[in-house]
Amino acid sequence: MSNRTGLFLAAFVLTALTTSCSASGANGPLTVGGESETCTPTPDEGFAAFGEVVTNDGDTDLILSGANLITSRGLQHEESYIRLIEETADGDSGAVLGTASTVPASPAEIEAWERREVLENFTLRPGESANVIVALSLSDPATDGEAEGIRMTYANGSRDFTADITNRIVLTAEESCA
Repeated sequence: MSNRTGLFLAAFVLTALTTSCSASGANGPLTVGGESETCTPTPDEGFAAFGEVVTNDGDTDLILSGANLITSRGLQHEESYIRLIEETADGDSGAVLGTASTVPASPAEIEAWERREVLENFTLRPGESANVIVALSLSDPATDGEAEGIRMTYANGSRDFTADITNRIVLTAEESCA
């Protein structure tokens, strides 16, 4: 074997090994919401909370590791949370957070909020759905903020993935959205 062939073979093996250990992609088994826009005024108490539903449509456990804003302007990302959506015998999954405050007012919202956990290496089993929640505040309380969506990061054990929730988020400093 020539030096050139040996070098080529070594480079090929190294590429194959690193690719199989650290592959990433966007076409993974996590199903996320589609395109829309959500606008809400800044809450009187706590941070604004925006929630989206994600589902594991794969056949292996997924480890959800992050939810970060996509192209945000004027927003502070305070924290990311997650809570499993557990269906009951009558098909009621309880409250699913869309927009609210991190200081809930109604008993149903309080109960749902108490079941959240910080989004950090959360295991989502095949067929399960979860409510992903980002807590946000305005960088400047007098100016609106926005983001193009939420980017989920997760893995299935052998590959890393991202999934973009393309729901545009608007947090307004006004009393209501125009």
